Amino acid sequence: MDDHEVSKYLTVATLLSGIKDRHTTSERLLAGLLESSSEDEFIVDRDRAKVLDLMTLHGKPLGNLHGIPVALALNKPEGFTGNSSVEDLLNTHGALSSILNIDKIKADSGATDASRNILISSIGQAILESRPSLGLGVGRGHDFCLTSSELGLFGYVPSFGIVPRYGLTDDLNSLDRVGLLANFIEDIAYFGDLVSYYDSRDILSLPYPPPNLVKTFKDDPPVSPALCTYDLNGIRLDYVKDFNLLIDELDTTKDKVELPDFSEMVCKFETELKDNPDNCHVRKSLYEKIFRPGDKKIMKEQTLTEFEEMFLHLGKYFERFFLDYDALILPASQGDMNGNGFISPIAKVAEICGLPMITIPVLKDENDDPLGLLLIGKYWEDDRLMRTTNWVINQLFDFVDELK
Repeated sequence: MDDHEVSKYLTVATLLSGIKDRHTTSERLLAGLLESSSEDEFIVDRDRAKVLDLMTLHGKPLGNLHGIPVALALNKPEGFTGNSSVEDLLNTHGALSSILNIDKIKADSGATDASRNILISSIGQAILESRPSLGLGVGRGHDFCLTSSELGLFGYVPSFGIVPRYGLTDDLNSLDRVGLLANFIEDIAYFGDLVSYYDSRDILSLPYPPPNLVKTFKDDPPVSPALCTYDLNGIRLDYVKDFNLLIDELDTTKDKVELPDFSEMVCKFETELKDNPDNCHVRKSLYEKIFRPGDKKIMKEQTLTEFEEMFLHLGKYFERFFLDYDALILPASQGDMNGNGFISPIAKVAEICGLPMITIPVLKDENDDPLGLLLIGKYWEDDRLMRTTNWVINQLFDFVDELK
């Protein structure tokens, strides 16, 4: 079995240990990526891999991602010639940034533009085949949830404002945020911690200490997590059947709650932000007032626009909601009785509010295709959501082992 085949079953921590102990090298990992990729699919710096291996050979201090290929889907602003915040950070950590070749994708598809969905799907496919171990891109949170669900990957969309987008996208006023993809939940936690920091160049980046994922995600919750779902009427029966089977095996509180009908509000938000992108600045201001980590500042009496009122209403609703529950749990991808897929309104609302989302590849549909389990948590409490996710994974894997 070659290095590439072996890497499919290894976490980033194991690969890093292998590089440190010289059981493998950065060049070999990069070769596995390039040999199994289509021509020019990724833009990589081969010389950097050689330099990183020389550092290992001479006992130099190694970075947190030393020699590990990381797939990046960057839709850089026109005329932007420097590195993005994340690229600079990955270079500092010693990673091999493997940038998706957007021109190649455009040429293959015959399109003049590469949509977010295509870029996210492309890095997702590469991660699934373990060409690189980690992937990162920019888009809507539910785009990452759908991609990870359809491919059978772990997906993580951090709370809005935790990971800076500078140099990753051509529209920093958009709803887009950074999403991560990997084959192992450990890698998601490790990578998430490394790319979470404040950057003033992203106007919507927030200057608060980010949650520490690795420190908490393997800890046992102080009490069994309180989970909730909602009425899944109208969703494909095979989705609901498998979902209910797994949820029944979770030994904890599992309430079925009645959620408001968010459809009209979602439509208004999307229209308002599309027509008036500067309202994202209002969104940041309300984040700071409603969701600010640590001490809460009481909002002074002031006249609010209809847009601000809607956001304030949603913010207060979810602040109260997650006082009672650790996570909202549901199928990541949903479909109607005709087999057509769609995104649930609650996932769209979670996206608008910038709530953290994690997808677990544990469900299957009637055709045995992957169908992810989605957990949505409280804003800026990504560590709590990660810990809850790991608890759910352990419960479900124990259940699968029993079936065998």
